[in-house]
Amino acid sequence: MDRALRAYPSDYLCKLIEDAEENGVREHGFFRITAIMGILIAHGRRTEQMPLFLRAMDLSCAAVWQTDMRLPEKKRVGVDFGVKELVFVLLEMRGRGLVPEVRWKRWFEAIQKVDWRKNYAVVAKSADQPRGNWGMYNAAGEYMREYLGAVASADEYLDVQIASQLLSVDENGMYMDGPLVPMLYDLASRAQFAVLLHFGYRGKWRQALDDALRKAGFYMLRLQSANGEIPYGGRSNQFLFNEAYLSACCEFEASRYRREGNMELSGAFKRAAHLAAGSIERWLSQKPVKHIKNAFPRNSSFGLESYAYFDKYMVTLGSFIYLAYLFADDSIAETE
Repeated sequence: MDRALRAYPSDYLCKLIEDAEENGVREHGFFRITAIMGILIAHGRRTEQMPLFLRAMDLSCAAVWQTDMRLPEKKRVGVDFGVKELVFVLLEMRGRGLVPEVRWKRWFEAIQKVDWRKNYAVVAKSADQPRGNWGMYNAAGEYMREYLGAVASADEYLDVQIASQLLSVDENGMYMDGPLVPMLYDLASRAQFAVLLHFGYRGKWRQALDDALRKAGFYMLRLQSANGEIPYGGRSNQFLFNEAYLSACCEFEASRYRREGNMELSGAFKRAAHLAAGSIERWLSQKPVKHIKNAFPRNSSFGLESYAYFDKYMVTLGSFIYLAYLFADDSIAETE
């Protein structure tokens, strides 16, 4: 997480924050940069960036409830992705005395003001309406608002939204993000399933989410390459964050099988998680660091979709490897 954030020098972060102060938050990488700064500071790292973090957090918390995501021109802001990230910061900061209580409460109140009718772009109108992966991100965010205590219950939203998302799960438990079913978005969406279960979701769809994760876990384990990578194919592939998601999903399964007493399978998933994280290391050691696995100049846009720019997808590595950190049980020993 620290190395992902170090790809953004402090003067560059300052420019991003100044732009947001002048023009508002304009893309959802900003939420992730804010969250990673805050989480690292909460763990005693990057404390020199506290002044930048406070400015970014104020902006981010205002943006998630003030941005009307029903407007097409606001889609790039991506509040659907931002709510969960900011809740993680509030949880990490809570009770540590790192910010005045009045400021923490102001951030909390901003999260309370989020309204899924206005602030999310991808919302299912009914349980039989399939929606893309954005809908699973905001479902995770909405549940995390409940976990934080910012909303009494998220069930009204989740009962419909998760039912809609489960329409995209195939007989193998894998998530099919249409129309071309890119490999990465299976992991991305299932990681959001895991967020709900890790934080204690016990709603209507708990068993369906758990069944999908269990089924798909076996395929995930066997599809991993010898050097730890996910299968190639489809949009958003070959970015460093791909294996962060693989590591997170494998850590979740490793912890599951440890609880069930299956230490051989638990250790196999733990090894897969470590291989995935380790596969990122050589790319992080390059100078300048890049967010995609190729040797072209960072500003060439070679191999990138239009939405896959550096500012958004470099920090995404830190955001997703944080899930692996949350799910990890370090008492598990690797097995072959």
